[in-house]
Formats: sequence, C-alpha cells, structure tokens
Amino acid sequence: MKPVEDLEGYVEKYGVSIPELHLLNIQRLGLSTNFDSEIVKLRILFEAEGNTFHKPIINNSFSPYTVEDKNIYFRDQLIPVVIKRISEDIAEPYYFRGKNVLVINSTIFNSCDQSCIFCEQNSVPEKKRRYSLIMPKSDLFDLVMDEHKLTSLEGLSQISIVTSCTGTEERALKLVNGYKEEAIKRGFYGNILFATHEIRTFQGIHDLADCQNMILAFTVECFAKRKFLMPGKKGDISLPEIKGILQEAKRSGMDSTYFYIFGIDDLHAMGTGFKFLKNTITIAPTGPNYQPQGKEGFLLKMKPLHYFLEARKLYSHIHKGMTKFEACQIYRSLWPLDSSLTRHLVK
Repeated sequence: MKPVEDLEGYVEKYGVSIPELHLLNIQRLGLSTNFDSEIVKLRILFEAEGNTFHKPIINNSFSPYTVEDKNIYFRDQLIPVVIKRISEDIAEPYYFRGKNVLVINSTIFNSCDQSCIFCEQNSVPEKKRRYSLIMPKSDLFDLVMDEHKLTSLEGLSQISIVTSCTGTEERALKLVNGYKEEAIKRGFYGNILFATHEIRTFQGIHDLADCQNMILAFTVECFAKRKFLMPGKKGDISLPEIKGILQEAKRSGMDSTYFYIFGIDDLHAMGTGFKFLKNTITIAPTGPNYQPQGKEGFLLKMKPLHYFLEARKLYSHIHKGMTKFEACQIYRSLWPLDSSLTRHLVK
C-alpha cells in the first residue's frame, strides 16, 4: 500500500477523494480492533460527505488502520471518519436506504457445503448466529420486525435474499416462495432479489419468473479459475452456461443481473467476462470488493489499491448507460461513498 502522502496522486489520476481512498483501503486491509471475531461490523460516518455506511470489515491486527474510541487512525494519523457503532453482531438481516430494503444475508445461515475459498460464511462462529435456515420464515420476519419496531413490511420496496446454498433448484424455489408468501402476509408488495447459482433449468427460470416482481441475481463470483476457487457445484457451471441462463431469464420478462466479487480475477479476465455477459442482463452486475478471511481466503493474493481504481474505470466503460443498483446495496462497494438511494445509469 502506498504511504498516505502519496494518495494525492490517486486523487488526481482517478478523480476520487482522500476519504474514499481510505475506505477502499480499509475494505482491503481491515481494521485493528480489540474484538476477538474475524469480522466486525461498522456503522461509520464520513464527516466530509455527511453520509453513514454499514460495513462488515475484517479484524486484522496487522492493519495500518487502528481504532481508538470512535476514531480511525492510519499510521497514527487521524482520518475524517467517525464510528457511530462497532460490533461483532454481523450474522443478522440488515436494512439500508432508510429501512426501505431488507437484506437476508448469507452469514445468517450455516447450511452451505460449497467450500468456496473466498466465502465469508466460514468466518462467522456458530454462536454468533441468531437466525437459521431451518427457522420458520414467519419467525424470522417477526424477529426482524420486533427488533426494528415495525408493524408491517409495507414500507419495503425490496427484499434481497442473499442466502447460502440450499442444495437443489427445487429447494431454492421453495425458499424464495416461502419468504415471499410470509412477506406478503405482512404487507410487502415490492420486488424480491434472489441471489443464487441453483436456478439453472428452463423450468426453474420460468417458475421463478412466475412468482412475479422477481430479480434473478446469478452468483457468478469470478470468471477465471472457477473450479479451483469454487470446488463445489457452483464452480461446475461454465460461463457459456451462465450466459444461457441469464438470457432465458431476460426472455422470461424477469430482471436479471449477476453478483461478482472484485479483487479475485485479474483485470483482463474481469473485462473479458463483463463483455461476454453484458447483453444477457437488464441490470449491470454488482458485488463487493474481496476481503481475505480465514486461512483459505489468504490463498488469494490481495490486490493493490490501484487495481480497484482501474476496476472502476473498466466497469464503467463496459456497462455505460446500463441501469445500476444503488451502491449502498453493496457493503464493500467499488464506490464506497456513493449513497445513491435510487437505481441510476452507469456513467
């Protein structure tokens, strides 16, 4: 990583602010905190921007970023960030955009056996899980509503189901249908985004589309070395097969996109994959920046800061003019200070 005084060169070259560069670096390198968990969850305020952001960040005792009280220091230099909340409680559903979108995320469950090298699932101790894949969906919604003092889900525009693998296409469809039925009982009439690699057949795609107001987000994750990085079923499916699935989803009238992790592929593989799948989707791809977690995660070489800045340019060049999710949906976004509350076009 470059010394802090050299970040000015990135500001000029890439048109980014110093606070944004710091947050990209924190996403890469983590924070040194006094917690025992491998991951901590932050609610942080960038004073210069006036916005708050929720970020799961690795707890790394070797990070040059340290926490004291509610301040973050980079090599003893205070950076313009105030921590509003820091906790180890990451295994839970979470809201963003003023409680307008609910994310049921993968760290809630402990059912996946795919053994993907980059997965965060393995970094959440069982004792931290207050939710379960076998928990009745009604109980999960009731628990969420009780914790957030909600009387209904009417105010939600979207529920994102970003769960771990269920094992079969049939179970995946049953899962998403179950969540939708329970959400509707509680006043929900918005969209449901389903992140999965298990909807693969013609029938499965059209069964999902028949649920209405669905968004299929295929979990591509990476373009190169897929079988090595994803030794389970997720790595078995090829990019041409994924292209066919996304094309069929688009033909069915359903919105389609895919999840991608920035920081695994090199820039050439990233650009090639983006171009290959571009015309198969209705919404530009989305996904977090990679953070190494657990022993397996460190098998992947951490990319330098300028990689992520070049990735932003590449992504924007290829997907210019496409609809893009609001950046606040992604907890470690390439655009960490983008607080857009609506979908917008890639510039």
